[in-house]
Amino acid sequence: MKQKCNVKGCDKNKRRGGWCDMHYARNRRHGDLGSPLSTINNRSKHPLWSTYSAMRQRCYGKNWLNYVYYGGRGIKVCDRWLGENGLANFTADMGSKPTTAHSIDRINNDGDYEPSNCRWADRSVQSFNTRIGKNNKSGYRGVSWNSERHKWRVQISNKHIGYYASLEDAVSARRWAEILGAGVNVEVLKKHMPKP
Repeated sequence: MKQKCNVKGCDKNKRRGGWCDMHYARNRRHGDLGSPLSTINNRSKHPLWSTYSAMRQRCYGKNWLNYVYYGGRGIKVCDRWLGENGLANFTADMGSKPTTAHSIDRINNDGDYEPSNCRWADRSVQSFNTRIGKNNKSGYRGVSWNSERHKWRVQISNKHIGYYASLEDAVSARRWAEILGAGVNVEVLKKHMPKP
């Protein structure tokens, strides 16, 4: 005998994560399956709902694609942003997105989602604010050892900057690339940036 969906009142058969296909898809889009459908639909019309819902799913949705990098590492959402008034409190604390290109960014990547640790940032800002990968041997963001060339590879925002023989030159190049990315005069900085 097939088991029924975990959502109360649903008679459909379980498929993924203990839910029927419809509730699984709804959970992926909106989260919080315990809420009545009308509440979910009203919230989903809020301009920050998808950001808010995705933030919660990253921290608490064990079946969520990137859970391992958030909730799996112990990252949480502050109590103020959870519960019945969570979306309203999140909106009051964060305000509106400056543009559609902005998304929520944690200033300290090992810190929780809370007002003092979150801001709106575009992709270029977020590319500078990434945590150091567990396989990174240099100890610096965007600087990694390339065993084929036996040199340090520098990248920023997934853009290749160059290969450097010394770690010191590679770190210097990465720092200059960060400054260049912030809109400083390229011709002036090229004079100071180490040659690959």
